[in-house]
Amino acid sequence: MIAAIVVFYILLGLTNTSIAKATEQGWLLGALLSDHGRLWQPLNVSDLAQVNWLVISHQIGSLLVIPIIGVIAILLNLTGIELATGQNVDLNRDLKAAGLANLVAGLGGSMVEWHTLSRSMLNYKMGARSRLVGFVLAAVCGIVLWLGGSLLLYFPNLVLGGLLLFVGLDFLVTWVYDSWFKLPITDYLILILILIVINTIGFLEGVGLGLVLAVVLFVVDYSRINVVKHTLTGATFHSNVSRPRLYQQLLRRKGDWLYILELQGFIFFGTAQRILDMARQRIDNRDLPPVRFLVLDFRSVNGFDSSALFGFAKMKQLTKTRGITLAFTNLSPKMQRQMKKEILREGEKDSIQVSPDLDHGIEWCEDHMIASLESLDFGSTPSTLMKQLEKAMPSSVSAAQLMTYFEEKKSRTRRIYHPPGRRFGPIFHRDRTGDGSTGEWGWQNYPAAHHAIRYRGGRIGIVPGPESLRIGNRR
Repeated sequence: MIAAIVVFYILLGLTNTSIAKATEQGWLLGALLSDHGRLWQPLNVSDLAQVNWLVISHQIGSLLVIPIIGVIAILLNLTGIELATGQNVDLNRDLKAAGLANLVAGLGGSMVEWHTLSRSMLNYKMGARSRLVGFVLAAVCGIVLWLGGSLLLYFPNLVLGGLLLFVGLDFLVTWVYDSWFKLPITDYLILILILIVINTIGFLEGVGLGLVLAVVLFVVDYSRINVVKHTLTGATFHSNVSRPRLYQQLLRRKGDWLYILELQGFIFFGTAQRILDMARQRIDNRDLPPVRFLVLDFRSVNGFDSSALFGFAKMKQLTKTRGITLAFTNLSPKMQRQMKKEILREGEKDSIQVSPDLDHGIEWCEDHMIASLESLDFGSTPSTLMKQLEKAMPSSVSAAQLMTYFEEKKSRTRRIYHPPGRRFGPIFHRDRTGDGSTGEWGWQNYPAAHHAIRYRGGRIGIVPGPESLRIGNRR
């Protein structure tokens, strides 16, 4: 820059151009300064009468975009400073400080400013790492604004224009050339398109187009993430309910009737459509047995928006027309409220089932699978516990006499909880319900997880007992 100033004045001497004539012709910065010799003149109330408010109203859109861009620029630059210096930055504090500084500076006619990564790193590398740097910079700028106008009278406008041209070219090299080697092709094309729109149409239109394209790109990329954590069938995945061997074999043979999708992440219209496509592909697969139960588990789902409800509504329509029961498990109260109007309507219990967890949902499907196979020859219905005991005991001893040696414990919830860390003692349940169920037993409560896990339940024909007895270990 100094060399350019020297060359400029050499050319003035060679062309016999005086300072006054160069100033008059606009070659020097002095032609742009006021008669007072100050770079900044405070605004007066009388100056407001000279404001063309119509012109300002045409820039409302740009004025609204500037704060948004400022916040984004502050966050990006602060993150870059944090990474470069290896120190934690209080984003909340710096955002407040930048907002207050812009409010105060705006009263004096200043443009919007924010943290700069390049200048901050220059000071950091030079060892100027205290807050004193900011005060010194403010003092120097104040002196130049108030008293330094005369120092800039002889500054060539040509050099100032060259500096601006240099900064612009530096930005072009950084964002157009260097970005080609750093950004993905889609991000790079969006960047070039924003640059073209800003230069041909306008700044606001370019920023708006960039935001829209960035959102579209995010939706497309996020929709490619697989929200289906596991794909299971009833042939390989069963509920924690002990059933007679006859029913176990039956469920293994007809397990493909049950199709299970364990979902994860956040669901919106893009990922919901992918779930629907997976379900439709399995339902339309004629090489496999027809699906009669479709289970969607939401245990690992963070939530879904209103657009995802359209996907679930299509899935409900698909399963209803095919005679398939659609089951939802692990729905949070908020999810149930979202689905209540369109999906979980009253009076549709034949086609929709809601269970508190996946285990109970699978159990419900298995019970209905067994009940729907009445046309098959089961031989005989599994006997209750009392009938099995009467058949196994000698004629001299009755099952009723044997039951007098057991301690009877009642549970209103038909659940027996097992504290963590304790051995599970023998449990024998006497069927008094008459519905073929031996209740739910073998629950373990985990206070830290705020839930209890059922690891075994029972049905008619099963004698509950300690886990070690069932797996054959010595006690």
